[in-house]
Amino acid sequence: MRGKLETFAWRLWRGEAGLSGAFVSVLLFPLEGLWRLVTRVRNRRHDRAVAPRVDGLAIVSVGNLAVGGTGKTPVSAWVVSVLKNSGYRPAVLLSGYGEDEVALHRAWNPDVAVFAAADRGEAAKAARAEGCDVAVVDDGFQHRRLGRLLDVVLLSAADPLPGAVLPRGPYREPLSALRRAGVVVVTRRRHELAVAKSRLEALRGRGVLSDGVTTAGARLAPEAAVPLGRWVPGSALPWNGTGQNGASEPPTYDASQGAMALTAIARPDPFRDDVEELTGAAIELLAYPDHHTFSAGDVRRARQAARGRPIFVTEKDAVKLKGHLAELGDAWVVVQRIAWDWGEEEVRERLRAVLGEKRETSG
Repeated sequence: MRGKLETFAWRLWRGEAGLSGAFVSVLLFPLEGLWRLVTRVRNRRHDRAVAPRVDGLAIVSVGNLAVGGTGKTPVSAWVVSVLKNSGYRPAVLLSGYGEDEVALHRAWNPDVAVFAAADRGEAAKAARAEGCDVAVVDDGFQHRRLGRLLDVVLLSAADPLPGAVLPRGPYREPLSALRRAGVVVVTRRRHELAVAKSRLEALRGRGVLSDGVTTAGARLAPEAAVPLGRWVPGSALPWNGTGQNGASEPPTYDASQGAMALTAIARPDPFRDDVEELTGAAIELLAYPDHHTFSAGDVRRARQAARGRPIFVTEKDAVKLKGHLAELGDAWVVVQRIAWDWGEEEVRERLRAVLGEKRETSG
């Protein structure tokens, strides 16, 4: 049921739900008004207060204005890598709601402490106790009970602009909330670069960006498909021609009869498009609700529905499916990369400016 509601919600928000969607949208006007009121009251309270900080621990937040699917987790990991290479000892803080994201951060950066807790303040204290000097809060833009030096906010080029707020639209807050952001990144998948740039110009035209904000654009692009059994988190190529993992040549899949995209993420349709782009094949999508934990029954049904075709999953799904290798059979992990369209160095410089350069390290 939850999966069907999520699918309908995205169709509604994209204006693809037809007459029934238009009717539901009208019914949701009062609830949208209530959400805006509650958000306004909450933000005014936070604007007047001084959010607590943890001595010795700088905070950088990476978050969304809309719900899920903008690339905040890989961008958070990118920020962590920048901080590591600048001589900091970073930690990652998450709400703990999505265990898949916790596992993925730990897999991507095994030498970085990851703390998951509903109370990010307690997680920040734990990070400091472990000797960390900076923490990256994954999905922290609306979590204003913890003071931060910088808010990095991601917007998807696929989202309507302007757009309605929850539950009538995908936005958690009105666009005016972007005035709190020090960095705004417009992300895209299949959209053209011009669309991403037009989104940014529209934001400037509406006056919702703060003076001195750093802006950037990035594409979340499929880089490679790796067999689930050989997948190494953070690496698109677990073979190197020297016998690593027992393979000297990249393995290949047979998608001549099509393939299946199996996933439990906020926006499954773009993932299907990624698999289509990568394979050039017709792709059937089997989507579960975001953060869904796959059972053995789920995996068996997926394999039966695939009818011998290869199954492709995201890295976020892979951390939950590694224990089902035998049942999944021919399964592949689609590894994404962040391809910066513009502003990468400016974002690096903004991070260094707010934190203060410590030292450059190799790697």
